[in-house]
Amino acid sequence: MAPSLKQLSVLFLLVLFLSLGCEGRDVVQFPYKCDGILCNNPLVMGDCPKYCHRKGYPLGGECMFLGDTNPDCCCIRQ
Repeated sequence: MAPSLKQLSVLFLLVLFLSLGCEGRDVVQFPYKCDGILCNNPLVMGDCPKYCHRKGYPLGGECMFLGDTNPDCCCIRQ
């Protein structure tokens, strides 16, 4: 049986809601060495190293983008 339109819209809203979270999310589901902050906010994305630095991470190469198709960045404390 195919899912109804209502079920699909609820699922879409759930995914949208989960994708809006920014700082302090649990990031263990990603196979990267993340340290507490995973941010997929497009306003932050282009300024990821400065964002990580403002959050108390060392300035430099400690911010890692998770691939071209994944709009996330990961702040790493060395």
